[in-house]
Amino acid sequence: MPTRDAPAAVLFELADRPRQIAQVGTVVAPPEWSAAGDRVAVCGADERTSLVTLDGGIEEVVDGCWPAFDAAGAVITRKLIDPEASEHVVLRDGKAVLEGDELLRSLPLGSRPPAVVLGHTTARSWS
Repeated sequence: MPTRDAPAAVLFELADRPRQIAQVGTVVAPPEWSAAGDRVAVCGADERTSLVTLDGGIEEVVDGCWPAFDAAGAVITRKLIDPEASEHVVLRDGKAVLEGDELLRSLPLGSRPPAVVLGHTTARSWS
């Protein structure tokens, strides 16, 4: 679960003349850059991920944290939906693509303990 007492973050372009691009607020999970390098996904204390463009604009805000980009450029996040059961949902561009019971279906019947989402992967990194 993200921590809410993380420091505020600022996005800078470090070129010949460094400049501030955007204040992205409190970031509570590692940021993720798109493969093209034109967007960064950052998760805030509200457990929503902002997609920030290099011109400093917020392109979109989607549910979930621990962002990663897939090969098509969509942002993949996860969201805790049942803290007592540690049940998550995996989201693609803010829309559910896998929910807790669907994540368990690939396990053999009767397997113990139940699966817990530890992270998700892209072709480039684990989150």
